[in-house]
Amino acid sequence: MGNSLCAELRAQMLVNSSAAFARLESDELPLTHEFLGVMFGTPRPGVTIALQALERVGLIATRRGHITILDRPTLEQRSNGAYVRQARC
Repeated sequence: MGNSLCAELRAQMLVNSSAAFARLESDELPLTHEFLGVMFGTPRPGVTIALQALERVGLIATRRGHITILDRPTLEQRSNGAYVRQARC
């Protein structure tokens, strides 16, 4: 897989995860690497590598059991349209 496609898939993975927590109106996601791996059918080490890549470019910050989205607009852009913000009711 090329670097561009990998980056797109990583962004899609995290943005789709954050969509589940969108109603919290928070950029703090209470997610573990293990849970994301189960959710996406990906081994945990692969999730760790993906999250580290997003962290290196300043899109997220991670700490044990939590992911903080630092730059949601760029993360959404890198997800290549996989995330559409829903209007609040």
